[in-house]
Amino acid sequence: MKHNKTKQRAIKLMLTVVITTVSITLWAQETVVQQAMLSSGEYHQGTTGSISWSLGETAVSTLAEGEYIITQGFQQSKLTVTAIDVEPYPSISITAYPNPTSSNLFIAVDGEIANLRYEVYAVNGLNIAGNHFDSNPQKIVFAHLNSGVYLIRIQLNNQTIKTFRVVKN
Repeated sequence: MKHNKTKQRAIKLMLTVVITTVSITLWAQETVVQQAMLSSGEYHQGTTGSISWSLGETAVSTLAEGEYIITQGFQQSKLTVTAIDVEPYPSISITAYPNPTSSNLFIAVDGEIANLRYEVYAVNGLNIAGNHFDSNPQKIVFAHLNSGVYLIRIQLNNQTIKTFRVVKN
């Protein structure tokens, strides 16, 4: 009889330890979440879906339709992205330097610049400047712009072929 009680206590103790360990593990998994330091953001929910947005994230993808531009990002603070579009013309090599810049940005094209155009956008999607390439490298003046992040969209025959993320100091 005494042996059965000792065995039952050991089983109860093991079950208690297992249940406690599983509970702590599940609780810890629920409380660990990724966080981002953002300058602004919102969350809205309706009957057909929800949308959340934030400012201050690294840009990783830009979609454009006419005048509307949306840039998507994620919370990886130590990632530096320069070109953020898939290149439809991989044979055309385009570089932007210096990045970051404090006064002028140069866009160098390995090849013909006929029918090339650049557009400068603020992160809010506002088109700040744009023109056709008239030299190689093309000089874009940034001295008059506020410090921040800008997107430079390069187009060939009105089709975006590359987008750069440029930091103005």
